[in-house]
Amino acid sequence: MRAEKVNPDLKKYANSPIALAQVARAKAFLEKHPVPPHLLERSESKRQTAELCNTLKDERNRQHLTQSQLAERVGMHKEFISRIENGHVDVQLSTFLKVAEGLGLKMSIA
Repeated sequence: MRAEKVNPDLKKYANSPIALAQVARAKAFLEKHPVPPHLLERSESKRQTAELCNTLKDERNRQHLTQSQLAERVGMHKEFISRIENGHVDVQLSTFLKVAEGLGLKMSIA
């Protein structure tokens, strides 16, 4: 959460004894019941996917292209480009590469 958007009432609550007790209970629960590694891996995978989709969006904006213009370039619907950029669809690698190529990006695996 960004500090500038925090509700002042929430700031008061954050340091209250009730909130601190809830945090302590949550920490104790997680110590007894750790998150399974496969769920953490999925979370990391989703974070990396979101980062790649943001790269596409940033590059499209850098080139001053609209989603419609990019969609036309790569033969897709504007709504699908929007869903990719906002992480609302899990795209196949071939689709992702098609959009990247439409932006002139070259992908490599290090």
